[in-house]
Amino acid sequence: IYGAVCKIVTFLTLFRQAYLLGIEPFFFSHAKNENSGKSYAKLMDMFVIVNCIILLALCVNLDWLAKLYLSNPAYNEGIPIVPIVLMAAVFLGIYLNMSVWYKLSDKTIFGAYLSVLGAAVTIGINLYFIPTYGYWASTWATFLSYFSMMTVSYFLGQYFYPVPYHMKKIIGYLSLSILFSVVSYYVLDGNLIIGNSLLIVFLAIVFYVEKDTLKKIRKA
Repeated sequence: IYGAVCKIVTFLTLFRQAYLLGIEPFFFSHAKNENSGKSYAKLMDMFVIVNCIILLALCVNLDWLAKLYLSNPAYNEGIPIVPIVLMAAVFLGIYLNMSVWYKLSDKTIFGAYLSVLGAAVTIGINLYFIPTYGYWASTWATFLSYFSMMTVSYFLGQYFYPVPYHMKKIIGYLSLSILFSVVSYYVLDGNLIIGNSLLIVFLAIVFYVEKDTLKKIRKA
């Protein structure tokens, strides 16, 4: 059940893979530029925004999308874990985007350390909680693993290779999209009208906050 419903995360995974394949060469080619940090920060903003939009769009339409996507109706009971796994996937994407710091500072050993941290969290939670909570334990293990990797990587990166990320904005977008996702799916029981209204509200906020950036993109 866990493996089947987690395939829905493919929507986020495909975007992340496409982004990373295109952006890593940019990171290395601009590493010595004076304003490289500002460019990396702006790219992070855009990456987080798109991830948050995909997260919220999937969560507010999850009931019908999941049933369309899953071939076996017996797996439908696992659909409620999907929003949490989607949030975890967003954290993983942010972590991978932040990994530029240890690649550009030639401290790739920290990539191994962070992977060990994530593995330790995952294995520890699974071993201790799966006998009692089943695949819900694996769900929260994934969430906490990627969250811990993302958080620790950020603080290490700010120490070894500071990038001026707009943390207030990033946390704001993440918090709002997660709040709307939770309210839509868990509190309002997947109400399509209210859920998609929340998606429109989120998009309106993004367009308002990013209006100057969007104007620059149109002129480019």
